[in-house]
Amino acid sequence: MGYFCDIYKLRFGERFSYSIVCEPEAEDVMVPFLMLQPLVENAIVHGVEPVSRPVRLEVSVRLVDEAVEIRIKDDGAGCENISSAEGLGIQNVKERIWLHFGERASLELSSCPGLGTEVKVRLPVVRGGGVAR
Repeated sequence: MGYFCDIYKLRFGERFSYSIVCEPEAEDVMVPFLMLQPLVENAIVHGVEPVSRPVRLEVSVRLVDEAVEIRIKDDGAGCENISSAEGLGIQNVKERIWLHFGERASLELSSCPGLGTEVKVRLPVVRGGGVAR
């Protein structure tokens, strides 16, 4: 994901910064292949592109109550109606999460105009690194 963000950093320069923090205990937890990329891309396209001021993206991964919690948060454009933020990318990620984990996983969105958007994904812990199948 770092390389993906590096590409956008080249494009937006000083208008975009990011951090990715993964607790050591969560490093070998399996996550479905390319599940996070559309969420990060949404944050950049809908949070960074519409504004002229600098925007910060933060990705964090940690273990919480036998689940891995992944947060993707930006302080960019945000939106007033969160249901309008749930486009095809979010729906695809929700479907993939459900196919892999069923009701044991969740995806939540919150947003505020001018303050940014946060996506929180909770997945059951499956160890071994790589992709959950």
